[in-house]
Amino acid sequence: MTAFNSRNIGTLQWINLWVNTHLHVNYYLNCIYLVILRSTIQLKADSIQFVILRYAHKTGPEQDVCDD
Repeated sequence: MTAFNSRNIGTLQWINLWVNTHLHVNYYLNCIYLVILRSTIQLKADSIQFVILRYAHKTGPEQDVCDD
């Protein structure tokens, strides 16, 4: 009976270690994913801002000025 109990405790400890390891790995993977996602969103925002500024420069007020 003692061997059976110690085997169960060993199995529970192994399961606990496995779950904790996966939780930590998932946590760090999520952190990495969020950093990559944030960088991607920032790059897209920068490119959209660049396009808007380029368009605003092309259609600026200098084209509305009448030539005398």
